[in-house]
Amino acid sequence: MKLGFIVEGGLVKKIQLLKGKILEIRIGKSDDNDIIIKNNVISKYHAQLIYDQEGDLYIIDLSSTNGTFVNGQKIVSSTPIKINKTDKITLSKGEGVMIVFNPDDYSSRKSEIKDFGNVDTGSSSTIIEKLKKKKQIIVGRNPNCDVLINNPSVSRQHAVIERVSQSEYSIKDLGSLNGTFVNGRRISGATKVTNKDVILIGRFRISLSEAPRDLSREAAIKAERIIKKYSNGYIGLHETTIEIPSKALLAVMGPSGCGKSTLLKALNGDSPASSGRVTICGLELNENYDYIKTHIGYVPQDVFIENST
Repeated sequence: MKLGFIVEGGLVKKIQLLKGKILEIRIGKSDDNDIIIKNNVISKYHAQLIYDQEGDLYIIDLSSTNGTFVNGQKIVSSTPIKINKTDKITLSKGEGVMIVFNPDDYSSRKSEIKDFGNVDTGSSSTIIEKLKKKKQIIVGRNPNCDVLINNPSVSRQHAVIERVSQSEYSIKDLGSLNGTFVNGRRISGATKVTNKDVILIGRFRISLSEAPRDLSREAAIKAERIIKKYSNGYIGLHETTIEIPSKALLAVMGPSGCGKSTLLKALNGDSPASSGRVTICGLELNENYDYIKTHIGYVPQDVFIENST
């Protein structure tokens, strides 16, 4: 029996379990674990697998911060839970980090999401090429989908793309939680698409004729020479340029009135810049605001300081 460790849709480690050979495997972020997973949801010492002499496999949560889940249920820390091939094991809620049985089969089934995550493995056929073989394809998180995107932001059956004629295509949202967007606008009902249109599903940018890509790999925020000019002629921002990488924490500091809130509102679309360009994960802010606003948050400072003095 083999086990595989999946991180963000990619297989990072495989181990062989041999009956009669006792094996204990500790999983976590620290370098002294047997399986090291450097991921934000993983604790220093997250979980332990125990394979006994009878061939039974158990998992123990090591008081991790985000928990260990078996078939969607969080298990009690320090309590061995017997697992088998039919169980779904995730380290933290969601499917970012998983333990799977028969990882070779899993890798074959997951080849599409590996393409979408810019991992150079598996099939790389475009959607148009797929539609030459069948009239419609389903995009979603379900393993049976034609285009598999194993990400919490994607519904199990998220959207359907159909070949209407030899050169015409349409896309329809299948009642997904987070919606389907074409060129930055949320769609309702069947919508015609061409190979020049940009389809946004979850955090993934999809084109009919190009390899899809994970937007989280792009620069999180990029502003180029933005200017904020008010109706009274006052200049709030003057040719400001800034780039914030993905997965970064940035503090903007300065005295009262220097333009911190003005910059933040220009970057999140609350009060757009008068000129210049702002992109979020590679998408132009104003053109894709319907989509981008579902992925960003903004807490005005007034909420915290209103009654503090």
